[in-house]
Amino acid sequence: MKIKKINLFTFFLLLLSLCVVLLGAGCEKDDNLEGEWIQIDSLMPDTQISGQLSSIFTENNNCLLNFQEDTVCHVIFNQEELKEIDTCNIIPDIDFEKYTLVVGKVMVPGMVSSISKVLLVYNSAKDMYKIEVSIDECEECYTVIGYLYFWRVYSRIESGYDFKLLVIKT
Repeated sequence: MKIKKINLFTFFLLLLSLCVVLLGAGCEKDDNLEGEWIQIDSLMPDTQISGQLSSIFTENNNCLLNFQEDTVCHVIFNQEELKEIDTCNIIPDIDFEKYTLVVGKVMVPGMVSSISKVLLVYNSAKDMYKIEVSIDECEECYTVIGYLYFWRVYSRIESGYDFKLLVIKT
């Protein structure tokens, strides 16, 4: 009877170990299922449009709507959406049949911090875009809260995708 109990206990331990091994194997990430992130290059619009966008997306513009939060990002697909964001300025004439505009604002802890790069990456497996904004922080700067604005023009992106903003401090 004692031998049967030991064998039964050993059998359950082996069965439990096998289940743990099988379940653990199912939890491993498969990189192929995660998909690959592909960088989408921004385009440089003509000088007039660049100047207009730079004058709109600045801390000195009190006419920006929907920029009240500390960190915000908008993906603009048409002229009407651009007009809704800025109520005072002359809106640049962007051909939204060919282009998509990404604009935003990030809060920074120093007045001399700067944006070193803005990347747009796409993952077809996740059907998602990420906007990665890299901030160069100044180590010896005043720790006063400031805001940095950015804009980028990309080849036309279809609407309906998820966009995530990621701020990276370097």
